[in-house]
Amino acid sequence: MKKGGVRVERSKKIRAELLRKEKEIQTIKALLNQKEIEIRQLKDEINYKNQQLASKDIEMETYKNVTEEKIFKLEARIKELEARTGRRK
Repeated sequence: MKKGGVRVERSKKIRAELLRKEKEIQTIKALLNQKEIEIRQLKDEINYKNQQLASKDIEMETYKNVTEEKIFKLEARIKELEARTGRRK
């Protein structure tokens, strides 16, 4: 009878250890899910910021082109006025 009692006691310990391990696994899974959500949010934020930067780059390139064209027109106008007045650089 002693062997049967030892087996039952050992079986209870094993079940208790299994339950403890299962709880640890569930806790780790929950943390993993939370980290995956955080990673997805960070990726979304990075994508959004990259889109903003790309948009800003396009805006800056457009501004640069417009500005360069204005400068070119002003320089042409200066040369035209200088030619009218007879002044040359």
